[in-house]
Amino acid sequence: MDITQFMVWNIDPELLSLGPITIRYYGVLFAAGLMLGYALWRWQMLRGNHNEEVTERWLVWAVVCVLVGSRLGHCLFYEPEIYLKDPIRILFIWRGGLASHGATIGLVIGLYLYARRYKFSFLEIVDRFVMSATMGALFVRLGNFMNSEIVGREWWGSLAVRFPRYTTINQSIMESRLGHKLGYAVQALPRHPSQLYEALGALLIFLAILGIDRIYGEKRPRGLFAGIFFAGYFTFRFLIEYVKEFQSLAGMKVEEQFIRILPTSGLTMGQWLSIPFALLGFGLIIYAYKSKLPACVPSPHDKPNKK
Repeated sequence: MDITQFMVWNIDPELLSLGPITIRYYGVLFAAGLMLGYALWRWQMLRGNHNEEVTERWLVWAVVCVLVGSRLGHCLFYEPEIYLKDPIRILFIWRGGLASHGATIGLVIGLYLYARRYKFSFLEIVDRFVMSATMGALFVRLGNFMNSEIVGREWWGSLAVRFPRYTTINQSIMESRLGHKLGYAVQALPRHPSQLYEALGALLIFLAILGIDRIYGEKRPRGLFAGIFFAGYFTFRFLIEYVKEFQSLAGMKVEEQFIRILPTSGLTMGQWLSIPFALLGFGLIIYAYKSKLPACVPSPHDKPNKK
């Protein structure tokens, strides 16, 4: 099969450069996901007649939880020996290294502390936040696509995409490990556009939750939205790992880290991390329908919203 027939994705990640200031597509998409997510969160909370000022305070919490959780998740799940040996490198976020499972854990902890601080029902708060979470996941994966990162494995199907930028970066890493230049350019092979798969999955889950919301509104059982999100998104994440390129650890071959971390299992780290979240989601769906708790629980901080 002729390799030139496949789509080539080699866009410059930098959208605009103004002197020392550089604006990247990833940053724009991240900001768009954050703003849309906040709008969805505010809509859900105010519809439940919760306090507007308290609702707006979650924005700062969310940003901190996502950044800290995703960074620590990458450092502890994927490269613990590197960062535990030299913890100061955890702060070097400009070198890359964020994990969506870590972001999820960070957000769940943040939502729990937020609910406890303002005396909300934790399960209700998670319910009202999951639409925002799907939008965040969608825009982040689009940003990954613009950066030519977190690509899929080699694939020669009709929808495969070639990522020359990813291949060039990997070649540079390989040459630095070898200590010499290869003397030739490694060819960018066709791959699964796994970033787009994940973005599509997040969109479908968002539409499913939105559709149920339009049907039941505040009459839905508490915990249903949270269950659909965790079950749907992380089941999808588990399946996507079968076509996503392995995340290699610094200084190690992919095969070495795969065998060392996951002996005899045949599963990737991403799959192991997805299993408990998916099981939690299915459990929440069953719990929601059995308990039939009301969607909204008044908080002592609630008061008539300002017009």
